[in-house]
Amino acid sequence: MRVDEGTQSLDGQVRPAPKTAGGEDQRLPVKAARSSRTREEIRSISRRHFAARNLPMRFVAVDFEPGGRGVTIFFSSDEKVDFRELHRDLCRDLRMRVTMHRLGPRDEAKRAGTCGPCGRTLCCKSFLPGFPTVSVKLVKEQKFPLTPDRSAGMCGRLKCCLAYETGDGASSRTKCGGCRLATSGAGDAPGEPRIPAS
Repeated sequence: MRVDEGTQSLDGQVRPAPKTAGGEDQRLPVKAARSSRTREEIRSISRRHFAARNLPMRFVAVDFEPGGRGVTIFFSSDEKVDFRELHRDLCRDLRMRVTMHRLGPRDEAKRAGTCGPCGRTLCCKSFLPGFPTVSVKLVKEQKFPLTPDRSAGMCGRLKCCLAYETGDGASSRTKCGGCRLATSGAGDAPGEPRIPAS
């Protein structure tokens, strides 16, 4: 089947494209290539300014805004930090619009994309759409040890994978039995057709 306009989805239906590529969109690959060359420069300038200001914050990553007009610098910090002077210095040296965004511990680990204690890429980096809520009560229900080296993930928080067993795993831990079933014949299950003996 030939599709002139729109895109074909997995179920075979043709849906309209969100928008057509204009002049600015066609120049984006060139801007992306140019920005990938300067990403290292921006990273080193940012790290230098972070160290010079001696603020209790860690540089995590840098992203370019669509169109290449500005950058977003991601950082993490254990406490609230006044970084207005650092922001001014970065805007002056980079000569572009700079947005500073603070990440929490889980977001920082997701950005780093390291391996978890199981040896696989972190779940939050590879397939999780969001961060599940994991509580100490949930860990105790699963009879999992509460030692930090066993229950904490790479972010220092409780492992996200502990939330996987809340649904079906919890139902298998409930007490089974306790009710009798009456069947129509010896060894027959209710609702099943009876098989004549030969």
